[in-house]
Amino acid sequence: MAQLDSSTTTNFFPPLQYTALTLTYYLLTEEEIKLSNNKYIRGGITIEPIQGLEPLYIQVLQNGITLFLNLALILPSIRSNPKLCIIATYHNVYLQYKNHKRIKGCIDDEWDRISQFRRANQEEVTELDDVCTVCLNPLLNQVRVTKCHHFFHANCLRLYLKESRLDHLCPICKRTL
Repeated sequence: MAQLDSSTTTNFFPPLQYTALTLTYYLLTEEEIKLSNNKYIRGGITIEPIQGLEPLYIQVLQNGITLFLNLALILPSIRSNPKLCIIATYHNVYLQYKNHKRIKGCIDDEWDRISQFRRANQEEVTELDDVCTVCLNPLLNQVRVTKCHHFFHANCLRLYLKESRLDHLCPICKRTL
């Protein structure tokens, strides 16, 4: 049995940049981590112009960063193994891009669903001093007004219309929206 000479063996230590890139890629693509990020965001951060679509925008951001990281990992090895790069590009970039477009389409659908209702101005909201009948929270910001002059949070109205199987009726008066 041959013995290994400790002076000839070396351990591989990847550069710090490669380790950071790989760790970031893992954190952005691991499904359980993605789901936990969305749960955190749903309960915490709200951004006025986005009006409840934060989880979808976070997915778009994660996919965009993942696309960039995929290219950063694939491009340096084009000369050494072009066939592998083509396969990796298809799998890691093209399919990721298709998923990115699908999520972007979902965002567009959600905006179309809510954009038909006008935004309530601050004067209307303070004068009303009411609660959203969907979530029962005070109407402070991100308020939309239906054609029948009922006030709702934009996200509550969007989710109600998305889940409603009643031909998009107003939650209060049941008039067609």
